[in-house]
Amino acid sequence: MAAEGVFPKVDGDILYASEANVMHTPSIYTYAGSQFNAYASGTNQTVSDVGSYVFPFIGPGSIVGKDKVLAFFNIKTDLNAANTATTFVIAKATSGGAYSAEKTYSQITSNGNIQGLNYFVDLTSDDKTTGFNIMIVGSVSIGTGYGANSALITNEYSYLQIV
Repeated sequence: MAAEGVFPKVDGDILYASEANVMHTPSIYTYAGSQFNAYASGTNQTVSDVGSYVFPFIGPGSIVGKDKVLAFFNIKTDLNAANTATTFVIAKATSGGAYSAEKTYSQITSNGNIQGLNYFVDLTSDDKTTGFNIMIVGSVSIGTGYGANSALITNEYSYLQIV
């Protein structure tokens, strides 16, 4: 007879409630919206913009026996000036806690093409006990001295997968 958490099960083995809850819980969270998009434009002036998106709360029942979250993002930048900056941040907060940056990508330059970024977020014991949120932040800025400039960072498709 297979013990709790041991697979595969065969005829006659007990399927425990904790195992059924893990099987029923979604392991992929997707986002195809534009909330974290950022756009800045101006003529001979410093301009910046920030956008963010928070994925739905991931509770402790969703991550039983799991240690990481694969965060995958298809983003696009479009920069038409030499004095521009783009930043993309993946941040995590344990339930009730403040967000802290897990990974920061700077100077992303996909020149209008889709660029894939992925990162494994390690789950702490607090994350596993109380749950957590993942937030993504896109920011752009342009500097002065280059005439009419613009910078854009957009989300094409993003997802989190509990692994």
